[in-house]
Amino acid sequence: MIEGAGDIDSKAVPESIRSEFGAGIRKLAVNPFDLVYAYDVERGIVFIEAPIHQRIAW
Repeated sequence: MIEGAGDIDSKAVPESIRSEFGAGIRKLAVNPFDLVYAYDVERGIVFIEAPIHQRIAW
């Protein structure tokens, strides 16, 4: 799903999540969670960091 996400993911993540997982982190809404992940473009690998419940993500 993430590979095909194209531009439906978001680089707009809360500072608390960015500080925990790093600057290149992205999120994809998979209700009721935000799936927090990093994508290594050079190697074509997705690293799933954490599912974070949307109520506490912000």
